[in-house]
Amino acid sequence: MSIAFVVVMPFLMLFLVFFLADIEARHLTQRRVNERPSPVEATSEGQAPATA
Repeated sequence: MSIAFVVVMPFLMLFLVFFLADIEARHLTQRRVNERPSPVEATSEGQAPATA
């Protein structure tokens, strides 16, 4: 096993972990946005629109 492989492999694994975590975080954020009703839907249900 070459020294270059031993040196590079841990960084590749860290990159993979952070890349997958970033994808999962974006997915969860997008799902949270989709679950929140839009102001149009909220007003049609008789609720006041959320103003922030």
